[in-house]
Amino acid sequence: MDVATVDLWATSGRSYLHRASATAKAIAAALCLAGVIAVENVLIVLTIYVIAVAATRRSGIPVGKLVMGSAYPGVFAALFAFAQYRGDLVVPLTTIAKAVTAAAIVLLLISTTPYPKLFAVIRRLLPGVIVEVLFMTYRSIFILLHCLSDVMVAVRLRGGLVGRGLWGRARNLSAALALSVLHAFDTSERTYAVMRIRGYSGSLSGERAGGVGLKELPLLGLAAALAALAFVFRYEFRLLNPFSWLPLAIAVAVLITAVAVPVRAAASAAGQRRDDEIEQP
Repeated sequence: MDVATVDLWATSGRSYLHRASATAKAIAAALCLAGVIAVENVLIVLTIYVIAVAATRRSGIPVGKLVMGSAYPGVFAALFAFAQYRGDLVVPLTTIAKAVTAAAIVLLLISTTPYPKLFAVIRRLLPGVIVEVLFMTYRSIFILLHCLSDVMVAVRLRGGLVGRGLWGRARNLSAALALSVLHAFDTSERTYAVMRIRGYSGSLSGERAGGVGLKELPLLGLAAALAALAFVFRYEFRLLNPFSWLPLAIAVAVLITAVAVPVRAAASAAGQRRDDEIEQP
């Protein structure tokens, strides 16, 4: 999974989450993340994760790739989690589940929201200059990825990675990376010059985050319900922990339904084909 693929999912989808405003999705993600942070019951954390996977399925995003992407933080969390081991696996497993679930929520957010709209949300919380720096950095990633892809194709066509031994291939690959770095500096200087000539006025992205309307109420209601569930189990764990399997069972039923019902988003298949084309060597 790379940044270009995630951006493709965000711009090509036509699902309910894709159509919802960026503000509502950011609030929903914040509520779910707050619930994940607060709760200490691994089954409730898994409940939120399963709901996120079900939402991924209904949004037309490849579930397997999101699951794999969200698993990466779990690998690093495992190092910290098993340091907490005191004869009981519940605490380490909860720590790992929290990292994976938080990553799944964030991936779902950025996979259904184009990055200009995300930065429009961030603009409300951070100073404008910081937002513009983040915006330009994110935008430059796509330019550099395209440049690196062209360089690697040229190296392959000229046989730079075939039949030259490990040292020869490493030398050619280093030269290709060095060329990409030099191109990055040149692109940065030209971009700055263009911005000066065109009279940069402190705002690059004209996108609006959008407000919260009636169509976003189901999304916010679900996120609020998950957050409330997590906080209730956080503070009433002695009474409710024996029943923590029930929300997870309901979430699994929701996931099974989401998988069984065909996704109607017309752009999903086209987006997946384009995704496969991008990932081909």
